[in-house]
Amino acid sequence: MTLADTAEVMGIAPSTTYRIDFRFLSETVPPPSLDCLEAILVDENAVRCGELFVTFAINARTGELLYQGSGKSGDSLTAFFDQLTAKQKASIKAVCIDRSGAFKHAITTSLPHAAIVFDKFHLLANYHAVIDQVRREAWHAAKPDDKTFIKGQCYNLFRNVENLSAEMLLTLDALLTANAPINATYVLRDQFKSIWSYATPEGMKTALSQWISLANESGVAPVLRFAKNLAKSTNEIIAYASHRITNGPMDGFNNLVSRLIHRANGIRSLAYLFLRLRAETAPRPVCGAG
Repeated sequence: MTLADTAEVMGIAPSTTYRIDFRFLSETVPPPSLDCLEAILVDENAVRCGELFVTFAINARTGELLYQGSGKSGDSLTAFFDQLTAKQKASIKAVCIDRSGAFKHAITTSLPHAAIVFDKFHLLANYHAVIDQVRREAWHAAKPDDKTFIKGQCYNLFRNVENLSAEMLLTLDALLTANAPINATYVLRDQFKSIWSYATPEGMKTALSQWISLANESGVAPVLRFAKNLAKSTNEIIAYASHRITNGPMDGFNNLVSRLIHRANGIRSLAYLFLRLRAETAPRPVCGAG
């Protein structure tokens, strides 16, 4: 139940329910487990109507929330690393982020030994944005009678083939046949996704290099710009093969954040949000242990 619903059932004020819950969490939620960390996931999230941003760090293997800091700058992440001992820092072998320059700088400064892994799903989403840009450019250049046809294909270009109906496939095939830039960009999508299927950094590096070559041959301006930026991030992309981490679990965590904010009837304090998230993600004690 939300705090407001709980207050109504108990016959007390919502503010009293909040204070009781805050005190209980403060007394029972254990501190984060910061020893023997192998890999962490980092992302930012808006927790109040797009105005208040928070940086989160979670254990890549367990999903445990390790840190919550105000803002979405590199300084926010650096504050987390400053809390760690030299031994705790040394145990971290990899950090997964999107292509945020601020976070990358904080990691290379505080954890120079750790590998930075650019999140696979953010990169795929970035390429979907490229596909949509090519589609929009084709829409602007099209004759009036063709604009509706191109506009209606937006999500068909993003969906996997197995998720398309027979009618969707027919209209998509017609679009790809009629427009060479969209067709080239679409074909490159599946080849781009296959880069992460390789088991070794060497295999990924070769596949990435081949994809960049094909992208350059396409001659499609948005694809060329995307490929140029990818070439600068080769090490961060192929690091996936060594550490096998993505920010997929972070997406699930961000959904948890949204649910808890709803149940709390909004954010009263970041300290309360942290304790609530810790209560949901901290490892459960083993019965009879200790």
